Amino acid sequence: MSEAYWKLWNPEVQAKIDKDIEKYRKTDAILKFEGIPSGTELKVRQLSHDFLYSGNIFLFGDLKTTEKSKRNCKI
Repeated sequence: MSEAYWKLWNPEVQAKIDKDIEKYRKTDAILKFEGIPSGTELKVRQLSHDFLYSGNIFLFGDLKTTEKSKRNCKI
């Protein structure tokens, strides 16, 4: 990232980013499974999402293509 970018960074910017992540990119979910005995331990793994995991404006243009972005993000 450029030196000019780092000059814009401050605690207020970080606070807004953190707040917006909570507001726009996270939510709670309730999953209901029928036919599973009470007390059964389940593991849930997210396999996909509506946005690229590696997608963020700070890397804009660095990965060039969606395919490169997908290869470089690890879930």
